[in-house]
Amino acid sequence: MSCFLLWVSAITQLFLLVIYFSLNLSTEPGVMGILCLLLSVFFCIITLVFLSEKAVLLKLTYSMSSLVVFILYFLMNFLWDSQSISDFKEVTIGTSGGVIFAIIAGCTSSLSLGSLSKCFSKDFFYIQLTKVSFLVIMIVSLLLAVNVFLSTIGNIRSDIFLIEDQMGLYQRPGKIMLMLYILLATLFAFMQQYIRKDFFWNVSALCLLIILAVILIAHSQLIGSNSGSVTVAIIMFAVWSYWFIIGTRKFVILKKPLQLRKIIFSWITRKLILYFSLLLFLFFISLFLFIDFDISQLRIFGFGSGANSSVDSRIDILKENFLVQLSYNPIFGNTIVDDLTTGSGTYTHSLISLLTHLGIVGTGLFLIMIFLIYHDIYTPQSKCDNYYHTNSYALFRLFILTSVIIFTLFTAFFTWMPLWFSIGLLGVSFNLKGSY
Repeated sequence: MSCFLLWVSAITQLFLLVIYFSLNLSTEPGVMGILCLLLSVFFCIITLVFLSEKAVLLKLTYSMSSLVVFILYFLMNFLWDSQSISDFKEVTIGTSGGVIFAIIAGCTSSLSLGSLSKCFSKDFFYIQLTKVSFLVIMIVSLLLAVNVFLSTIGNIRSDIFLIEDQMGLYQRPGKIMLMLYILLATLFAFMQQYIRKDFFWNVSALCLLIILAVILIAHSQLIGSNSGSVTVAIIMFAVWSYWFIIGTRKFVILKKPLQLRKIIFSWITRKLILYFSLLLFLFFISLFLFIDFDISQLRIFGFGSGANSSVDSRIDILKENFLVQLSYNPIFGNTIVDDLTTGSGTYTHSLISLLTHLGIVGTGLFLIMIFLIYHDIYTPQSKCDNYYHTNSYALFRLFILTSVIIFTLFTAFFTWMPLWFSIGLLGVSFNLKGSY
């Protein structure tokens, strides 16, 4: 009975978080979404209560410990520099840019997946039950995304593909849609360890993911979010490439745990480049041949101007402001250095903003954390007793986390929520002892 209650609490937590993300794809957050978020946290606590009977958190992993150290350094610096409780609240638990909010959302989802794996070890029945539940979650999320898109498109401008009252309110929905898609993709990858040969489930889930991606990409352009379009597309291509790779005979017959250095210079990387390029090619072919739409009306193509304002503005800020902000305090940085030098909001939209805002010390702590996260991902499964380190799931963690880090490196500030959500969901592991 307690195992069933653990399963219910874990599934409910995941479902409520998906609902929260789906309801917040519009430019205005809803009250119902906040209620779902609070209930999601409540069911995570319930999950921890049921886990405490026979499965406990033994100790912090190295990746988790390094994450805690980095976050403490960042938060202490921010509180000291800003001297503002309201700004501190926004950068920690705010649902528009809260780093702690994103990490907790990712970690609670990861813990729920770990709880499900405990139930799977108890009875095969829970695998079958979870298959159906995950498909239901994906369908509900798709329906909610379609509903948001249809309600938004009713306010479209006549000259370009953009809503009338956009007013720059696109950044939060762009982050939310990416976190939603990463979470649903993770549910799909999680099940590959248990039902890889279930062709119907895999095809159904993949079709739902690709339809959802198309809806999210269209919606992101409708509200003016280029990052939402690009990142969702990247994750979609990465998921399909991952699924093809783990289905190859070479991968299936692997006996030893994968090692990162061998992946980079192996057939896996070659296959990834091949599949990713092929899928990208097919996507653009489909866009031009089967969709009767003038793509020059999209923001990502500069509304026909031949330039991309998102890319151009980021390059200009990098060239004009980076060195000025870095020279202010290169050792420890200053978390409000843009306010003190070049103006509020003129920070570098790149992961190298770590140098300007947290200095060499903060950047070093971040790099140590990333190193330990990758080391954690490829810890041999024989040394662990959980699902985090199976070859298929470890490969998924590598693909998605690397994709998010690379995108952040070139286009997003270091507090970008999808980065920290991905680190919480896919970067760190929990030490869970034994099977339930």
